[in-house]
This record gives sequence, structure tokens and C-alpha cells, in this order.
Amino acid sequence: MKNIIIISVIVLVVYFFFIKSSSFNQDFQFNGETYSHVKKMRGGQVTNHFYTIDGQEFNTAKKFIQIIETSEELLKNDWPTTFKPLFSQYNLTPVEKEPLELAGSIKKSGIFFKSYAAPVKAQGKEYIAFYVLIIDNEDEEESNSKKMSIIRKLKKIRLI
Repeated sequence: MKNIIIISVIVLVVYFFFIKSSSFNQDFQFNGETYSHVKKMRGGQVTNHFYTIDGQEFNTAKKFIQIIETSEELLKNDWPTTFKPLFSQYNLTPVEKEPLELAGSIKKSGIFFKSYAAPVKAQGKEYIAFYVLIIDNEDEEESNSKKMSIIRKLKKIRLI
């Protein structure tokens, strides 16, 4: 009987420390919708985590959130170099005074995208998140206050 209890405790410890250890795998709420982790890609000094509404297939989703896991030093000290390709890809520019609160829009392959970026908290550290969505009407203009509203919501994402 003692062996069963000891084995059970070991299994629980392994599960919580190794399988459930990444807070990036959890669901979260954003803009009234539940986003689930669907894809993880590693490259260089960063790991990209992709989330879609209710875990939709990434390649067919019309909205997604990308959180980039990297060292805080890299985010604070060298973010212009590190994230410049993504800022360019999503056509992001600062909305107000904060350099990591960005918004943009771009048309690629006949599809119009809106994008936003902001710092988010995960595991007690700060990372950067991108919110990207496909828009049907490319002529739709957004005020800075609407952009900042979305950015403020994005900044509230917390992964524990």
C-alpha cells in the first residue's frame, strides 16, 4: 500500500513540474473569447507560442495571438533588432509614447490584416504578444483610441 502512495506522489510531482510547468500552454481570455495554445516554434533565442480561438486550426484561423518567449534582457535591451522583422512583417508602428505598444495593417496576397503588439506577463516576467486578425474591409480606419483599447486588453493577458 505504501508503494502505491509513493508512486502516486511521484507521478503527481512529475506531472506538475514537467508536463504542466509551462504557463504558455494554458488557455486565456482576450476580447471576450477563449484562446488556446495550438503551436510552438523555436528559433534562435526565442520561442513563438501561437493561440487561436477555441484551439482552431492555425492555418485556417482568422485571428491569432502570438506570444514570444525570450529573455527579459533581450526584450528590454535589444528589442528593436530582435523584433524588427516581425514589426515589419505586421507593419507595426508605435501608437503613442510606449515603443512596445504598436498597431498596424497590411495587405499580403490579397488578404488584409490588422495587427497589434504589447508586452504581456507570463511566469512573472514580461514578454511581447502580437494580436493579428484578418479584416474583410481594408478601407476600415481605426482611431488611436480604438487601437489603444485593443492594446490595453492585450496587455491584460496573464499566464501564470
